Amino acid sequence: WMAAFEEREAYRATKSDYYTHVMNIPPQYGYAYPDVSNNYEDVRDAVSFIGGESWNLPKDTVDDEAGRARKEPVSRRSMQGRSWTLPVPNGDQSCWEPIRPPFQLSEEAARHEAALELASNHENVVKFACRGTGDRGEINFSAPLADPYALANPAEKEDVDLLLRMAAQGLVRGQLPRFEAGGLDPERREELAKCIRYVRDRVGVPRDMSFPAAQHLRAYLNHIVDVLVPLDGSMTSSSS
Repeated sequence: WMAAFEEREAYRATKSDYYTHVMNIPPQYGYAYPDVSNNYEDVRDAVSFIGGESWNLPKDTVDDEAGRARKEPVSRRSMQGRSWTLPVPNGDQSCWEPIRPPFQLSEEAARHEAALELASNHENVVKFACRGTGDRGEINFSAPLADPYALANPAEKEDVDLLLRMAAQGLVRGQLPRFEAGGLDPERREELAKCIRYVRDRVGVPRDMSFPAAQHLRAYLNHIVDVLVPLDGSMTSSSS
């Protein structure tokens, strides 16, 4: 009967994604207790990966001693800065965040939905992103990403606006945003990366957009972060 529900558009509109669940449920209901009786290590790796500090889909699969194909092991230490990279594997049921057929969109449709949601609320999203280097506010909450009293840093507005426009253009065209960050000093690049991460980490499903659209928006924003702060730690020239 759950499969029948998922055929209904009204029901699908209420469905969240893995990351939103992992980040939202513990602060509201408390942390879950693991089921250690059935593939616990796989579940633990998947949850830590999805709820981690960055987005990278596992690169390859490896064979374990029993000859079974399984995902490359993931740990919080090794995944830092390495998730939700492009291309997003639409329809790949073996990835860490599979999208079931009733919820799948074509790549173009997912990209365009993300671009529309970003562009239609662009001014507010820019202001929201500028919280990344702003004042978190006096009231703190148990949820690590909850800071409704945070204040935007107006000094970031012009540059953040440009970066988000690049993301929207890339989503429309299906092309990676191309820009040169080598002329900025490392401190400035990290400040801008904080602003883009702030938005990337807070894209909610279904509040902001559908699951497929959110995957693409997160991936395009993550690409911008990677250009600003390369994964290899180099802070010289970084065009893509």
